[in-house]
Amino acid sequence: MERKVPHFSRQFCMDIQKKAELEYLYWVTEFKDELVHFNEALKLECIEVKRVEINQNIAESDYRIWFPVRGLESHLTACLETYFRGNSMSQATGVKYNPSMSIGDHKYSSVTKKITVKPISKFSLVDSNFNFGLMDFFKPLIQYLTWCKMMDELNEMDAVLRKKKRMHPKSILRKMVFEKEGFRDEPGTEKLYLGASSNKFPQIFNEGAYDLFCYLDMEFTKTNSMPIAKYSNIFRFLKYEQLIICTQLEYIRFIEDETGEKMSKILPQNFKYTDTILPLLKRLKSDFDKRIKIEHY
Repeated sequence: MERKVPHFSRQFCMDIQKKAELEYLYWVTEFKDELVHFNEALKLECIEVKRVEINQNIAESDYRIWFPVRGLESHLTACLETYFRGNSMSQATGVKYNPSMSIGDHKYSSVTKKITVKPISKFSLVDSNFNFGLMDFFKPLIQYLTWCKMMDELNEMDAVLRKKKRMHPKSILRKMVFEKEGFRDEPGTEKLYLGASSNKFPQIFNEGAYDLFCYLDMEFTKTNSMPIAKYSNIFRFLKYEQLIICTQLEYIRFIEDETGEKMSKILPQNFKYTDTILPLLKRLKSDFDKRIKIEHY
């Protein structure tokens, strides 16, 4: 036999989730406004302090029994439904309104099976004229759910900042120059970049090849999770195109100085290079060449 769903279960889940979302949005707006005044190192420090604080609050909360933190967002509604079934108010079949009560107060009668609350609006006395999220009784639950949302946000902010921090300053500058000068312009934009950097590092690249290297560095993201593999493939491709004139050791030193990535050697070519990576790099070079021609036109 199918279990009967409590009368106010759906409204309870919606009210609590909406209130927790509002509390979270209010917090994250304030927190990000504070971080604007800090450099990246201080931002990471501030985020870590807040993470420790919130993590301790979560660890000490009894709500962990009903709302496990891991993957909570994906099964929050089900957790709220289970939690509500364990509350006496889940037996309620109706609502009574008492305008003299304070917002946040409530009474529940197991005899009449009615919840008594102050109406949100004096113009309507229907069941939807109250909100579980406004009841003082559920404020600790809402705070717990807000902490969980805040922790997810802090983890994401930390990951983004650390990824940005790992980028070498010269790589960031090179990326900014290319984006500013047009390689990231919107479709239809004809202004493209062939900068003064074309003749940079003549001991490493043939004329103009440094620009291509920078373009490939930005656009060849297939192996970005393994930068050593990416730069090994770019070296192999530039050698194939006869655009690089240095030794492997000189190239490795160049990569370390320009990007901050430590390389001990150029990785050997694997079976994917000919079938997948080489055609991709050729296509990127073709796109680069077309853009250069458009600018010169």
